[in-house]
Amino acid sequence: MTQWPWMAVCLLAVSLPVPAAEAQPASDLAAMLRTPGALQSRLRFDHLTTAEGLSNDSVFSILQDRHGFLWFGTQGGLNRYDGYTLTQYLQDPRNPNSIAGDFVQFLFEDSKGNIWCGRNALSRFDPSTETFTRYNLPEGAVQRGVIWAMREDRLGRLWMAMSGDLKVYRLDPKTGQYTAFKTLPDAPPGMLGTIESLHADTAGILWVGTSHGLVRFDPATGSSKNYPQDHPNPKIPVTRIRGIAQDGSSKLWLATNEGAVNFFDPVAGALSRRWAAPDPAALGIDRNNTIASGPDGILWLGTLNGLQAFDPATGAAGVVQHRPADRFSLSANEIWATTIDRDGDLWVGTKGGGVNRLSPSAMKFGAWRPCQPQQSERRQRALDL
Repeated sequence: MTQWPWMAVCLLAVSLPVPAAEAQPASDLAAMLRTPGALQSRLRFDHLTTAEGLSNDSVFSILQDRHGFLWFGTQGGLNRYDGYTLTQYLQDPRNPNSIAGDFVQFLFEDSKGNIWCGRNALSRFDPSTETFTRYNLPEGAVQRGVIWAMREDRLGRLWMAMSGDLKVYRLDPKTGQYTAFKTLPDAPPGMLGTIESLHADTAGILWVGTSHGLVRFDPATGSSKNYPQDHPNPKIPVTRIRGIAQDGSSKLWLATNEGAVNFFDPVAGALSRRWAAPDPAALGIDRNNTIASGPDGILWLGTLNGLQAFDPATGAAGVVQHRPADRFSLSANEIWATTIDRDGDLWVGTKGGGVNRLSPSAMKFGAWRPCQPQQSERRQRALDL
């Protein structure tokens, strides 16, 4: 199998764990954002596609587990990446211990190290046995929608969000039984809606992104509080919250319809718009799919038309898109997954373009150069851990 470029040549400070002391100043990216057009010309992405062994080039979820492995949920299978090789996990109709479905919309690692995944079917992967356990979905859920997210509360209980209704589900892995909780208990009978995101904050509160606003759900009591979110354009009936990211000050950033509010202060209990000015041509379009907050405070928004970056400290913003003539550009413009790994590198899942990886610490140099022997040895030691 073909290895990624950094196996032979690499960017200065990339790929596998590198001591924090070697990271470049966080101001490099912030400075680029203040210069119009600099982001597109300076960023360099590594690509991982079916040519390197990925099972499918449409990637909808990305996770880094406790051991450092990267997991990629695609439209055609689950993949585990160790920095050199990809291991594919595909459904086998003859094997009940294989993954329940090949379309992997979400990924989640629980406190025991199990990997949960799925879309229209739910599976739990046990790394110690390399086997999957399949779970039925809540009654009627198959007709309503797909699994968007799973999180765990402080008591180790698992919570699942699905599109198609306004409930969150608590799953007992031992029995496979679900308990449903309304996120909008005062909603009138027959009220339609959907949930497409779920976030657990550092205090153990679950934040639920619904089509009727952001909901604060307390898993300890089952109580909830809704923060309604109407789109500023009255012609847009529904504002969807596709992603929720928490920054270093515990503020929440939302991936919503273009033009909608995208920032929530839990202390003040207020929603507002803090991102750069919306795109007038796309106002109201449900085009923002995923959001991630980096250790340097920079926010990354995955959209249907490229990757946006925003610096809340200065209000500076920029966008990067696929450029066919540039082999280091983003591989595709439709983005469905963004994840920051433990080294601060950004991983991007695209539809049709596989996985992209960006190392902010290497952007200052903007060019490839041979790895020094000491770096290669350190990278190999990290893999052996």
